[in-house]
Amino acid sequence: MGGDGIVVVSDPEKLRGLKRLRVDTGDEEVDRMLRGYIRVLVGYGKWKMVKVE
Repeated sequence: MGGDGIVVVSDPEKLRGLKRLRVDTGDEEVDRMLRGYIRVLVGYGKWKMVKVE
């Protein structure tokens, strides 16, 4: 999986207003590798699955 070792953290209110996340690393291959669904930490021990495009 391309996102192994990456932890995404977000305020729950901010994430609530988004339907998906976008990635722009400057490297198209890395961007493609990170696409799919990723767990986002939204609070102490609380995670939400979010689509990454």
